[in-house]
Amino acid sequence: MRKTNDFIVLHCIVLQHTYYTFEEALDHITQKRKTMGIEEFILDRTKKEGIQIGIEQGEQQKAIAFTKKLLNETAYSIEEIAHFVGESVGFVNKIKEGKL
Repeated sequence: MRKTNDFIVLHCIVLQHTYYTFEEALDHITQKRKTMGIEEFILDRTKKEGIQIGIEQGEQQKAIAFTKKLLNETAYSIEEIAHFVGESVGFVNKIKEGKL
């Protein structure tokens, strides 16, 4: 093990005079990709889920704003507005009634 460690240290010094930690040097020599740890995995997944929720909420807010604008500024029927917005008639009615 000591000879392996000595080799890795020497190899690291030779490689463009860059000093690596043992793990980085081992990864470089064996050309391994770093795997994600459990904490990193959970944080990454939570971040992606949060981004997705934010996108969905943004789309919902956009649909609500567009529906309100169509209700207030046009003479289109509830059914037509629902079709334009891509939502249900119930969705448009809730906005019209002020429930959304």
